[in-house]
Amino acid sequence: MKKEILKEIACYTGCIAFIAGYAYFSGIFNETSYQSLSNTVVNNVKASGIEQYINQERSPRKKVTVYKNYRPRIIPDNVIAGSDSSNTWRNIFNSNKKVVFYLYNTNDDFHSSVYNYFKQNMLSRYYNFEPYSSDAFNNMRNGTIGPSKICNSLEECNRVRANASNYTLLTNFLSNCGKTMCIFNPAKNEYVQLKKRNIKEAEQMIQALSNW
Repeated sequence: MKKEILKEIACYTGCIAFIAGYAYFSGIFNETSYQSLSNTVVNNVKASGIEQYINQERSPRKKVTVYKNYRPRIIPDNVIAGSDSSNTWRNIFNSNKKVVFYLYNTNDDFHSSVYNYFKQNMLSRYYNFEPYSSDAFNNMRNGTIGPSKICNSLEECNRVRANASNYTLLTNFLSNCGKTMCIFNPAKNEYVQLKKRNIKEAEQMIQALSNW
């Protein structure tokens, strides 16, 4: 993602330099036309999302607080944007409680054990339990969003491309979380991932983070 943005910056910069140089030496643009052209190019750069990306890179990163020896991580903005634009997995990122998420297969011992632990300890007071079967998850992931029509402007094309890119980041993010287990805290915009798919460690993490 970062490499693509940097390529776009280089491309736009090159275009501006070429057009400005040609206009200056040929004299085909007067001052008003040149200013109008410059404004148009600048607006297109803003529409492309490059300016927003640069501002994100410059903005200070939010500090997270270690909780009971667990170090949360920030849920990436692009992941949230991918969920919002595609209207998928909003039950995870817009939940009114913390969310327990992982992926499981048929006859999965990890799933059976975590499910029973969750029920026996009445943890629904603290969490929404949202594991996905691998088949259900892949069916949603394969519904990759794309343009509903041919885009008619640079701004529209970039918006379509950004939505598709964010959706890909979203599915990859959840796929990685699903390999072990993640607990999401939408109120804090943070999550904690289980280091390895271990039943005892999963139970301990769920219990420890119940009041997080």
